[in-house]
Amino acid sequence: MLNISKNNTELLSRSMYDCLAENADQIMDKYAMEYFNIHYTYKRLFDMIKGVRKALTSCGIRRGDRVAIAAITTPETVALTYACSALGVSLIMLDVRYNASEIIEICRKNDVKMLFDMDWNVRDLKAQMKNIMDLMVVVVSPVESMPAFVRFGRRMGNIFQRKTFAENDILFSWNSFICMGESAGDEGQNCHDGDTEICFSTSGTTGKRKLVVLTNNRINLAVSQHFIPEFSLSAERSFLSVMPIFACYGMVTSVHCPLCLGMEMIIYPIFNCDKIPQIIASKKPDYFAGVPAFYEKMLTSKYLKDADLSFLKGLLSGGESISAEKETRINTFLKEHGCNVKLSQGYGMTEVAAGVCLQREEGYEAGTVGGAFGYASVKIVKQGTTEEAAPGENGEICLNTPCMMTGYLGDQDATDEVIKLHDDGIKWIHTGDIGHYTELGNLQIEGRIKKMMVTENGTKIFPNYIEGKITDLDCVFDCAVVPMKKDGGTCVNRIKIYVVPEMKEDTTEKSIKNMICKMFEADNYRFIAGGDIEIIRSIPVTGFGKHDYQKLQEMAA
Repeated sequence: MLNISKNNTELLSRSMYDCLAENADQIMDKYAMEYFNIHYTYKRLFDMIKGVRKALTSCGIRRGDRVAIAAITTPETVALTYACSALGVSLIMLDVRYNASEIIEICRKNDVKMLFDMDWNVRDLKAQMKNIMDLMVVVVSPVESMPAFVRFGRRMGNIFQRKTFAENDILFSWNSFICMGESAGDEGQNCHDGDTEICFSTSGTTGKRKLVVLTNNRINLAVSQHFIPEFSLSAERSFLSVMPIFACYGMVTSVHCPLCLGMEMIIYPIFNCDKIPQIIASKKPDYFAGVPAFYEKMLTSKYLKDADLSFLKGLLSGGESISAEKETRINTFLKEHGCNVKLSQGYGMTEVAAGVCLQREEGYEAGTVGGAFGYASVKIVKQGTTEEAAPGENGEICLNTPCMMTGYLGDQDATDEVIKLHDDGIKWIHTGDIGHYTELGNLQIEGRIKKMMVTENGTKIFPNYIEGKITDLDCVFDCAVVPMKKDGGTCVNRIKIYVVPEMKEDTTEKSIKNMICKMFEADNYRFIAGGDIEIIRSIPVTGFGKHDYQKLQEMAA
């Protein structure tokens, strides 16, 4: 268990495995993970880690080598992550939605020695492996650790159907990989290296995805700053782990944090907003970290309609903004169902190892992301400069924290665009987000600079503002705004609005469109009233649970 009394210097000298293993002898008989109703003690987890270490060593993987993981959260991928940390092996965590050619190209460019990929990708992967002949590939299946009766059901046809394939000298199943290490006595030396790299993909919501280079010690620091009184995090409690291990937010809040505290992480590897209320009702976790869409689904779920939610002790939301009205509705719902805590909306990015701001009970203000917490500092600068903005003025949000990335893997130009030295002698990350501090000292996010719309009359409008206004309507569950420009132009002359309605008998598509148009009759927003409004069943999301604006742009084209 991580000793939270340690100072930064001590945490910086440790690997993620070191923090997991510290004082672990005290909790070996306690539960570390639950996966489809199978419980794993900490002893079993450490035995799994040892087995993976032996297998990696027998395959010739050594300190400083690079291994890539394109997989969802399972007991196997958790053990693999800590085994690599113990051996000083650099990790590249890839979104499972990368296609085979993208994965192989990343492995080729970054001298990856071994790749762990999901079995549903194996056919396409085999076709691409001719482009990188010396790469060893281990195929991971989410059914490896499922109970037999669940495995049988899963094979009846969905994402968890086990895919069969022919093994060869560079392509192995997980079981074959583990067997390689069983005859080897050497599990490799524990490197105790806090500087071992672990890279995460950015979400690519508004542009090209990049690989963020973090280190084990930065992940440790990010975890340690979550130990705040409001959460009352402690051993032997349960944490519903839905955010994927390949996302930095998921790794920090839903994997490393609960395990380092001696908690049990309830692994639910299916990133499906509709299923979350049912899982919360059945598993009754103490803590949960997710995206706003998860909490919004709670409002209309039949599984939580009459539920007692007093078991919830901490609820963290991040990854995307949420309107003040929607946040208030969620908190009202939680209180009416016996929950004694509010939703804690956070703010951060992969480049700073997840979170830097968090709503606290003191000074709580709906629609904001609270103030800086932990080791982070936040500064608002005038857009396009390093000059600090006036109090209350909108500007670009800049962040500094010892958890921040060293850069983007293999992309110095992109790194230099984001990390800038200010006149105060400190390097700051320029987030590309616009916001300001409220009078209560809370950070208010207005939107992304890249997504800011400039109309033909020069008015600057953020889609976040429009989306927030529309989702405040009782008849709207969710919405997304896509700016549309004239051919070759830079100004927005119309927009496409995608709306997901609330399920109400007296609501029609026509009435929803009329309400939206009436809301935006003011001069600055008149072009919105004439916008193209389309009613859809759900907003497409990325693998990180954010609105997929690239997909929406394609739909609107």
